[in-house]
Amino acid sequence: MRMRAHATGLALACASALSLAACHPRIAHPTTAVEAPRAPPFTASRVRSFTDTFAVTSIADSPSNLWVGTARGLMRWDLATGRHAVLTAKDGLPADRIAAVTVDGQGQVWAATQRATALGWRGRWQSLPPAPVGDFVTGYTSGPERNLWAGGPEGLARLRGAHWEHYLAGTGVTALAFSGGVLWVGTSGKGVLRVARSGALLEAFGAAQGCDVDVVRGLLVTDRGVLAVGDGPDGPHAAIFDGDRFYSYRIDGPEVLEWAARAGAHLYLGAGEHVWEVSVTAMGDKQPPPPGPIKLTPASPMVAAPPRKVQLRDGLPSAVLDGAEPTHAELPRRGKPKIVAAPSAAPRLTTADAGFHLPDGVTCVAPSARGLLVGTRFLGSERVENGVVRRFRIDDLVAGAERITVACKSMDECYLATGGARAWRFDGQSFEPAEIDPEPGSRVLAVLRDLKGQVLAIHRGATGQELRVSTVVDRNWTPISMQAVAVPHGAPLLNFAAFAPTGHLWLGLRYVDVDHDPVDFGAAEVDTFDGSVVYHRQGTRAGSSAFGFALPNDMVAMYWRSPNEAWFATRSGAARMQDGKVRVFTENDGMDSELIYDIGPGPHDEVWVATHHGTGRYDGTRWTFPKMGPFYRAATSLAHDANGHVFLGTDGGLFCVGDCDPDPIDSHRGLLDDAVLDITVDTRGRVWVLTDKGISIVEP
Repeated sequence: MRMRAHATGLALACASALSLAACHPRIAHPTTAVEAPRAPPFTASRVRSFTDTFAVTSIADSPSNLWVGTARGLMRWDLATGRHAVLTAKDGLPADRIAAVTVDGQGQVWAATQRATALGWRGRWQSLPPAPVGDFVTGYTSGPERNLWAGGPEGLARLRGAHWEHYLAGTGVTALAFSGGVLWVGTSGKGVLRVARSGALLEAFGAAQGCDVDVVRGLLVTDRGVLAVGDGPDGPHAAIFDGDRFYSYRIDGPEVLEWAARAGAHLYLGAGEHVWEVSVTAMGDKQPPPPGPIKLTPASPMVAAPPRKVQLRDGLPSAVLDGAEPTHAELPRRGKPKIVAAPSAAPRLTTADAGFHLPDGVTCVAPSARGLLVGTRFLGSERVENGVVRRFRIDDLVAGAERITVACKSMDECYLATGGARAWRFDGQSFEPAEIDPEPGSRVLAVLRDLKGQVLAIHRGATGQELRVSTVVDRNWTPISMQAVAVPHGAPLLNFAAFAPTGHLWLGLRYVDVDHDPVDFGAAEVDTFDGSVVYHRQGTRAGSSAFGFALPNDMVAMYWRSPNEAWFATRSGAARMQDGKVRVFTENDGMDSELIYDIGPGPHDEVWVATHHGTGRYDGTRWTFPKMGPFYRAATSLAHDANGHVFLGTDGGLFCVGDCDPDPIDSHRGLLDDAVLDITVDTRGRVWVLTDKGISIVEP
């Protein structure tokens, strides 16, 4: 059985602590002629979902494995079993950060790291010098002669044995592709280059040779030649080499093309999440091409000069590509310009929607004989085979997740804890581990903000009853206190954490008994100034521990309605602590269910509860459980923002109540799963949603 039922509600408690003004009773003031500004509606303007914290930098495959380069190691996926392993320096790699990866025809794996080039074969790794192409590698490929080629911002390099030969030191290389043993090179500002099969001759294709693509964004090999896409002097262009010459095309499309890749027999162009399939046919008649999402209009000159040719030598200056005569290499005799057919005889390029979309946060796209390979920043990897998407995700962001707590220092620096072994730092785009507690076996139980806005983490070691509190400055976590919290067995766990208006920290306690069963254990009220602890629970009160209110032991969530009134979600009803008195509302008081997962404020000073029988509402007199709108759905969690919106986490997605769209935010709108486990709202009004499959952030 999941531990989920023991842990819902911490998010709401944190959200309530972040906005204590919403917890105080409303005070009536004399009306004035000035009307208060209306709070903005919640529109769910954007939904982003996350599963993995391994940002993909590069990707390649072989018949049996998918190889994924990341900033924290090289990931190997077994395509038959779907299992994965993360290889790092401990496994023989020169370094953990992988800049590029490719697989050669013999099945050897080549991986580029900052320290060295790694060659992998049968589980063993050999280190070779790094490619001298700059701070990062933009292209990495192996030829039929087992020569490894690398491109980057500082040129082109070829590995021979254990030595790199460096070319075009002043030219940025953006893409590499092999066709028939010939290496094609896309550049940033120098057009398209071709290296002959022998590797001794370099040919340059520019506007004079019919190629209007100056800055190449992608190269793909077709059955009829090589296609380059990118930018020309007057906007987006494409150019195709038909074996004899280049033809160029003006691109008119909904977006600027960012990449081109061949996947088996399919030729794809892409921008953002959109993918289009391109077809190349000979111009056999005068009929206009069929309409498509991207229009490619021939724009080649009738006369094209032959390519400029030089002998490829170590350290070849990029001035050769500008038409200057090299002093160390003899140019072949140029001859006369070659007369070619008019643009109307150019191959026809037509496009159509590919029938699938790429996920959010794409970082790299690579060709493969088996399918299109896609790497992302936070959703793992994909291989698209004939339009069918197969996903490769490790889901480490939600491994062992019990609940979700979020605390933000700024829009682009938030910390996330799910009750597991690690916490995560969110930079506005992706997640990375937050190094809070270095002790092996430690757990980060919650992150939250105190009344001064300071971001805190509550964590503990593998054993012992001490809870540690740390704060973060410039991404560095520093312990500020250690507090012993007594539980009958083992180390304490948390059901919730929230600051009271007094500044005391309330902790809903739980532990695992000798039979490995979870047991709720009331709440501990900690004075963070002097370290004193008061326990609020029922049962034995022997010993020196201080005891407060006889609250139910099975509390799973709480919120402060005012400085003298707190509400608790329990497994046996809704408990109210007011002016020193405790009352528990049960089915005898009109509740449809006593098993409550979360509790929080609703409109008009109501108290709302989330139960398996729907969302209940208490107006100060009686409980109602509406059977319309989102209220009838099984609910797991509640949250609210500063603008009066209340959010319901249900088995059918996330619902917003108030000035917002009544339709659910579900898997059709970007969530990874319709069944919501927990939700919270950060100080920026973003809703964070936990499901079994990942974390989603819903923008206001």
